[in-house]
Amino acid sequence: MALSAAVGSFNTGTGTTAIAVTAPGFTPAIGFFWYSDQTSSVGDTVSSGGSPKFGFGVAVSTSKRFAIACCGDDAAAKSNIGKRQEVSGCIVSCSSTSGTVDGIIDFTSWDANGFTLTPTDAFPANMRVHYLVLGGVTADCGIFTIPAGTPPFAQAVTNSGFTPTCVMMLSEVATSTASASAAGASIMIGIASGSAAAKNGVVVGTANDAAAAGVCKGYSYSGEVVATSEPAGGSTANRAVLASLDATGFTLTWTERATGRGVIWVNIAGAAASVGTMTTLTNTADAIVTTGLGFAPLAALFLSRGKAQSTQDTPDADMRLSVGAYAGTSQLSIGYYDQDTPLDMITNSALDNAGVGTTDNVYLNLTTDALQGSMKVNSLDADGFTCQMTDADPSGAQVLYLALGDAPAGGAVVPRRTLMGMGA
Repeated sequence: MALSAAVGSFNTGTGTTAIAVTAPGFTPAIGFFWYSDQTSSVGDTVSSGGSPKFGFGVAVSTSKRFAIACCGDDAAAKSNIGKRQEVSGCIVSCSSTSGTVDGIIDFTSWDANGFTLTPTDAFPANMRVHYLVLGGVTADCGIFTIPAGTPPFAQAVTNSGFTPTCVMMLSEVATSTASASAAGASIMIGIASGSAAAKNGVVVGTANDAAAAGVCKGYSYSGEVVATSEPAGGSTANRAVLASLDATGFTLTWTERATGRGVIWVNIAGAAASVGTMTTLTNTADAIVTTGLGFAPLAALFLSRGKAQSTQDTPDADMRLSVGAYAGTSQLSIGYYDQDTPLDMITNSALDNAGVGTTDNVYLNLTTDALQGSMKVNSLDADGFTCQMTDADPSGAQVLYLALGDAPAGGAVVPRRTLMGMGA
C-alpha cells in the first residue's frame, strides 16, 4: 500500500465537543501533534509575555496515545516552569505551576477522510495544533522505563509484531510510565532509521524551576536517539543509540544511564524512511540540497534547537525548540524559547500556519521575543529535498529530519515535484 501523508492545523476549542478533522482526505494509521500557546488560525505570529507552552504528542489507537508538554512564565522574578507526561491523551497542556494539567485531548477514531479527537479536559484557550498524519503504514507506540544497568548495555523493546523502518523517542523525564506532572522542564524528541550514527538524532531542551536566574539548556546531536537531561542544571543523564531494527521491535544500546526515566517510543513500518541532518545558512540566496535518501520523500518531520550540533554529552545555553513538517504541498512549524540565566525569565513562542502569511516554513529559530531565522522547503526531489532560508540565521544551525516516502520500484527514478506556489 502506498504511503499517504498530510499536514494541517486545527484549534482545540475551550469545551469538550469532539473535533473532527477531514482535511487529510484518507484514513490515517498514525498521527503526530505539536503545539504552543498560540491560538491564531489566520497568520504567523511570535508571542511575548504570558505563559508560553510547548507540546508534542502521538496517536495510534484509543489505547495507544501519549503526549509531553511544558510551560514557563515570562518575566518571572524566579523561574516558574512545569512539565507533564500524559498517557491517556495525544495532546496535553499544562500550567507553569508544577505542570498542573489545564487541557487534555484524547484520540477517538481514524476516519475515512481524517480523524476525530475528543477533549476530556477543556482547554483554557483555543490553542492551535499542527499535525502530520500518515496512512498506508503499520504503526505502534508504547512507553518503558529506562532499565538499570552498567553501560554499555542493550535493551530490546517489542512492538505489535513487525519490523519498523524508523523509530521515535519522546520524554519529559517522568519517573514512571504513568501520567505525571512536575516542576521544571526537560523535553526530548529523538528519531532514528538505522544503527549508523548518521541515522540517529535527538534534540533536548531543559529549564529549571524556582531559580532566581533560570538555568535553561539545550542539546542536539546526530548520533544518539535518546538523551534525557535533568531540569536542575540541564546535564545529560541517560543516552542511547539505536542498535538494530528487529522483527518485532527494536534494540537500544545505552551508553549512559543515571536515572530510570520514562521514554515513549513510536515504530513505523510500510514506508521508506531516512533520518539525517542538515545545516541552516546565514543568507537567503543559496539553496540547501539534501540528497542520497534512496527514495522520493512524500513527507518529512524537522527538529532543531536553532544552534550548531552540541559537543557530545554537553548541553549549552538556552532552551530552543523548533518542530516543523511538510507533506504534499503544505508545510508548517512552531518554535519555543527559554533564555538561559536572565534575572527575569524570558520565554516566548512562535507559530507558522500552512498556507497563511507570505511564507510557510518548517523551521523557526527564536531569540528574545523575535524570530531570528526561518527555513522553507522549496521542492520534493527524486532522491531528497531542497530548502531555502526565508530569514537568514545568525549562524549555521543543525536541523534533524525524518523523511518518509515510497521506495522507487526497481530503481525507477521518481520525477522531481515542486511545491505548489514555491520556487524550485
